[in-house]
Amino acid sequence: MSNQKIVDSNDINFSLGNFNGPLDLLLELIKKKNVDIFEVDLVELATQYLKIIEDLQAKDIDIASEYLVMASELIYIKARLILSDPEEVKEVEEDKMRILRLIAEYQEFKKISQDLKLQESKRNEVFIKKPSNTEGFLKEIDEAALDGYGTTSKLIKTLRKMFERNYADKLRRIKLETFNLSPSERREQIRAIIDQLNLDIIPFEKLFSVPSLNHFVITLIAILDMSRREELVLNQDYQFDEIIIRKGVNY
Repeated sequence: MSNQKIVDSNDINFSLGNFNGPLDLLLELIKKKNVDIFEVDLVELATQYLKIIEDLQAKDIDIASEYLVMASELIYIKARLILSDPEEVKEVEEDKMRILRLIAEYQEFKKISQDLKLQESKRNEVFIKKPSNTEGFLKEIDEAALDGYGTTSKLIKTLRKMFERNYADKLRRIKLETFNLSPSERREQIRAIIDQLNLDIIPFEKLFSVPSLNHFVITLIAILDMSRREELVLNQDYQFDEIIIRKGVNY
């Protein structure tokens, strides 16, 4: 489509290459008038539009068919508005309002299109971090099944995993109940166990071999507090590996 500029009857410069069809051009003409779409004088609007099309045709510039179709329709409505028979007033007004409604609808769609382009522009400025490699955090899955031909050790291993899962599930579900054992009292009990063992490395299960979930939680709190005080040192070389407990500098 040509970008050559032309001048309408009010010396307003237009370039059809900047418009997305006849409705876009009509909307721009209305904006120049600074009036509401439904208050515009359609006869005057049609005159300006037709002047633009005539100027282009006079310069042998090809015009898209959609502009010519709209021109012919505006000529028809303009003629009827000027020469309308009183009996045809209602029908002529309906034709006029149909054109104005099309322009108003186009204006709304154009606003939505501009908003979408703005959001697209903002979205293009958002950069999402690629997913991290999680292979090192995946647990090994034992897909072995009890088929009646397994060994005793295989059966024991399977049962142990089952009990571990059940116990972990109970830890998530059981509510803590009040009982008479404070973290400070448990610290003293832990010190007594460590002194009795007299080992450089204290086995994890020795401290957590407790009769209830309440004791387990209090033991954990006590050990963490002793670690904070540097009475104990907790170490784990690998994820899910055994936790090593040693005496700290302040033991």
